[in-house]
Amino acid sequence: MNVSAGRRPRSLSRSRSLLIGAAVLIAILLVQMVTSVIGAVVAQRQAVDAAKDTFSYVGDLTAERVSRFAQAGEEVVGATTAAIDDADTVTLDDAAHLMYLALERAPEVRGAYVGFPDGTFVSVSHVGTGYTSQRVEIAPEYRVTQITYDATFASIATEELDLRYDPRERPWYIAGADSLNTVWTQPYLLFDTNVTFASVTRASRDRDGVHAVIGADLDVDQMATVLDNLPLGDGAEAFVMSPDRRVIAAPSSYREQLRATAGLRGEVPQASDIGVGSEAVATSYEDGDVFGRDDGRLTLERGFRKKEGLDWILHLEADESQLSPGLDRLQLTIYAITAFSALMVIAVAVLMYRMWRPLRRLSVRARTDQLTGLANRHEYRARGNAMLRRAQSRGDTVVVAAFDMDNFKDVNDAFGHLAGDTALRVAGDALLAASRESDVVARMGGDEFMVMQVVAEGADAAEVVERVRAAVVHTVQTTTAGGDRVGLTAGYTLSREGSFDLDGLTAQADAALLYGKRNGKGATYRYERPAEPK
Repeated sequence: MNVSAGRRPRSLSRSRSLLIGAAVLIAILLVQMVTSVIGAVVAQRQAVDAAKDTFSYVGDLTAERVSRFAQAGEEVVGATTAAIDDADTVTLDDAAHLMYLALERAPEVRGAYVGFPDGTFVSVSHVGTGYTSQRVEIAPEYRVTQITYDATFASIATEELDLRYDPRERPWYIAGADSLNTVWTQPYLLFDTNVTFASVTRASRDRDGVHAVIGADLDVDQMATVLDNLPLGDGAEAFVMSPDRRVIAAPSSYREQLRATAGLRGEVPQASDIGVGSEAVATSYEDGDVFGRDDGRLTLERGFRKKEGLDWILHLEADESQLSPGLDRLQLTIYAITAFSALMVIAVAVLMYRMWRPLRRLSVRARTDQLTGLANRHEYRARGNAMLRRAQSRGDTVVVAAFDMDNFKDVNDAFGHLAGDTALRVAGDALLAASRESDVVARMGGDEFMVMQVVAEGADAAEVVERVRAAVVHTVQTTTAGGDRVGLTAGYTLSREGSFDLDGLTAQADAALLYGKRNGKGATYRYERPAEPK
């Protein structure tokens, strides 16, 4: 195949590949844009379903935020447990410092604590910008100490407390000691308070059994802030409950009511105690989104995923009228995506238009000889090997011909290098004109050229090569300064004998050319295989 940059479209195949890639990208963006438009129409026609979808999306968002809080507690417990497992011995100071390091990276966690089988205990909690630690020591005598730390965990003050606390009796210790994995407790009241907590806990074990139990509490006030900020406007509320409907977390406005109820009953309040209910109730994640209505309010309940290790239930409720603005925002988002997609299509089209021509020139330049526009050595090998593979599979014969300009140095010496460059360009154009579009025409360097073509069965290859050689000589001699001094010698070989190795055929054509240059320039020579030694 001829591969002149600008005369044969196949030379631009790689550039066309760039265009195809750009077209595919634009098509993808157009599909995205069309899909967005269809989504907007469907959303408009199915307002009720879209309202539920919006509510479900809010449930996803809220559940994800609550899960992030839970994950932070699990990471604190996991990091502290791993450090205790790796240590030979752990003092209360060691345990406190390990918990400080974990809490420093987890502002969502209120505090962490470690309980030992002998009743020894130590906790570390966030307090303002610093920390506080409570310790229960058994020996040499029972005492409870509280230490206040600054933000760098440097001790500021120490005081003894008059209370008795046995970690082994607390729900977090019991749950952790009874499980081989990280577990969450059912909600319970924080020691000596009316504040509800659900703790994550895990046991550190050695060969003798439980070595320590590590737990952590989420900051319920921060979780309340998450529940306060639902993207549905005022009046929408969210609650986190246990499967038996005990309230783990609620919006900030319920804080005092929950604590007052807990104080009166001495137990974690039920959802019904604060007026939260629904005709449709979810008990686990397998129930999916369960929608219901309660006194004109739309409710949604769902469980948390099992992989999150939580058996909590998320309860959402809002006035149905509140979901319409959500739908409007959804439509506006879809329209914005559509507009953005359209802008992206235009931007990509403009960018590819501006990039395509330079990239095409760069692609052609990498594959062609800059002086003549013919294929360079690299392209000759790529196109030549492809031609030979096709010829071998079809049973065709390929002629490989090498051409070298005679007395070319005389033109450079007499008329200058500009005249020599002109002669080379004219020779290249003449080779193209005398060849077929399916042929490979290349400049190998200097004044040597190569031509490969498939010859028809029964055709005289010598006549084919000689016709090309004569046409090039005539063109150069009649159109260039000093061209009358220039001749052309050709050497060729055939693949008829089963040789489809490009390097071997090229070497044979060069050998025939070299023989002609030495024995009679200005003619065409066929490669003759050396006689076998007797």
